[in-house]
Amino acid sequence: MITKTQEQIVLGSMCGDGCILKKGRSINYRFIESHCFRQRQYLLWKAKILKSFGVRYYEWFRYNDKNKKFRYCRIDTSNHEYFTRLRSVFYPSMRRNKIVCRDVLNRLNALGLCVWYLDDGSYNYSSKNISITTCMNEFSVQEVFRDYFKEVWGLDIIIRSREKRGKVVHYIWFDVISSDKFLRIIKKYVPKCLNYKLGHLHKSNLKKLCRARKMASSRQKKYRSTEIGKLKTKENNNRYYHNNKERFKEYGRWYYRKNRKRLSVWRDKNREYCE
Repeated sequence: MITKTQEQIVLGSMCGDGCILKKGRSINYRFIESHCFRQRQYLLWKAKILKSFGVRYYEWFRYNDKNKKFRYCRIDTSNHEYFTRLRSVFYPSMRRNKIVCRDVLNRLNALGLCVWYLDDGSYNYSSKNISITTCMNEFSVQEVFRDYFKEVWGLDIIIRSREKRGKVVHYIWFDVISSDKFLRIIKKYVPKCLNYKLGHLHKSNLKKLCRARKMASSRQKKYRSTEIGKLKTKENNNRYYHNNKERFKEYGRWYYRKNRKRLSVWRDKNREYCE
């Protein structure tokens, strides 16, 4: 019998880096997930929760094109009928690529969201926002994610794309406000080994935040000192003023009403300069 916690770990992992495969001539399927060795404690945390499924832990090495050695780790479970039923949900019509439908998303709670983010999400220490890379390349799937986060959790996301190894990969990007709200939803479920993904919500990350802000400000200064940077900054300032002209005027009127006496005294003292 699978518990609610185990179900959320599996569902969140399947939205992230997990997969369901069959070994040999077995009737049932099993759950498998691999990570780099840095995520070893995270995988062991999952293995402890899923131990009733007979989880095994492995480590192995792999060499890249430059003959550099990388270390990886993996967990897999025993064959189980639960994973056989789940296989048809994530791999409909015997398709090879995994897909996440809205029915699966509706079954996720805060723990499932947390596991999904810990698998494929990242925190930007410069801008204080998060993003989640999805392995589903169909744009229609990304639109399902956008509707889900807006309707269920009240979070605004933007679908972005980048090129990776000659292929276009989509990912979902959260603005600063939605990122903070998302991290507060999952905060209590994040294991200690992955506190760095909580960003500004965890005190151990303060030094990283300060360092990232300094690096970002230095990059901005260098860019703005160039001719292209000066022109771009001027265009951005003009565009911002044009889009917020009424708000600036309203603020000017409010400021004048609040500081009328002080401004009149200053005007009397500096009348010769004002005329």
